[in-house]
Amino acid sequence: RLRCDWSSDVCSSDLASFNALLHHTAESANAATSVDDAISNRLKDVCRHLGWHTGMAWFPSKDDPNFLVPSEITYFAKPRKYAAYKKDALAKTYQSGEAITGTVYKEAKPLWRSIRNLKTSRVKNALACGLQTLIISPVMQGPKVAAVIEFTTELDMPMDEDLLLAFKQISIQIGRVIERQELTEKLQQSEAHLRHFAASSDRKSVV
Repeated sequence: RLRCDWSSDVCSSDLASFNALLHHTAESANAATSVDDAISNRLKDVCRHLGWHTGMAWFPSKDDPNFLVPSEITYFAKPRKYAAYKKDALAKTYQSGEAITGTVYKEAKPLWRSIRNLKTSRVKNALACGLQTLIISPVMQGPKVAAVIEFTTELDMPMDEDLLLAFKQISIQIGRVIERQELTEKLQQSEAHLRHFAASSDRKSVV
């Protein structure tokens, strides 16, 4: 069973724990009524189950998809402690390939990094809040990146391949929710078009 003790900075895991988390997040994803709900629940699930401290989601800009913009879909285990970090993050946009967030967006591959080794403007606030380790993972919708999710923890953790795989699988779950939501919206638009066409035909028949 996965065990994380924030006070002693000890974190251990096994395959059963990851499987339990993935099963839980899959059920939650299937029950989600919107993309925002699906991502919000994933951030909360990961942080609470794995002992990570913050979770955030970034999306391609609607004005220029070459840029990533932050969203209000976040999770902070200690809101007051991480207030400065959150404020700083929500003020940032990243061009594709810029810094670690933009790199994940461009290359569509997850990255695991020690925060102290990063050279970005957000490092100072992250370290001041006690955050040590960062994982960023792309959310794929077919061949394109539909979002980027980011997690940090106060634990100084070396690369864990099993954990990174778990993050990949969670990103895949979110991507499926996005695809399902898009399909639902297309079906609704098609049904609305057919109803409009039928109503127009009825009016012409009456005339």
